[in-house]
Amino acid sequence: MTYGAAVVFTILAAVLFVLLVGFARPIAVLMQAPEEAVSLTTSYVRICGCGILFIVAYNLLSAVFRGLGDSRSPLLFSMVGYFNGNNKTLWVMIQGLVQTLLVRLPLAFYMSMQPNASLTKIGLSAPAATVVGILLNIMFYIYINRKNAEERRVR
Repeated sequence: MTYGAAVVFTILAAVLFVLLVGFARPIAVLMQAPEEAVSLTTSYVRICGCGILFIVAYNLLSAVFRGLGDSRSPLLFSMVGYFNGNNKTLWVMIQGLVQTLLVRLPLAFYMSMQPNASLTKIGLSAPAATVVGILLNIMFYIYINRKNAEERRVR
């Protein structure tokens, strides 16, 4: 990826962000959402618009690291792939179960029981669970690195 491509994709992401967030309602109507669903569709389109910035940032950072000869850092962005590749599949299963059974499902249930429950609010349980999963993976990565460093010192 060249410098020019990075600029083009950053500008494209910014334009899509502005269009999707700023014009979410007209887009929802253009998508022929039923009248009773336009409000929820508008919220969904806005959420997707915000996500575009993070998707492009992830891809740009990964491309920069790979361009500098560092293929490990982009892999760390995808911690599950990193741990599976380092024979830590038990951790991946435990982390996935904790993320799903102890965060996502209880939070979705809790949000569904609120007086003004909506699919948007219930849907927030997914990114919340992802954040918990990322934090768990970072803590496990630090633990493994410290453990490996300790083992190297003992040898």
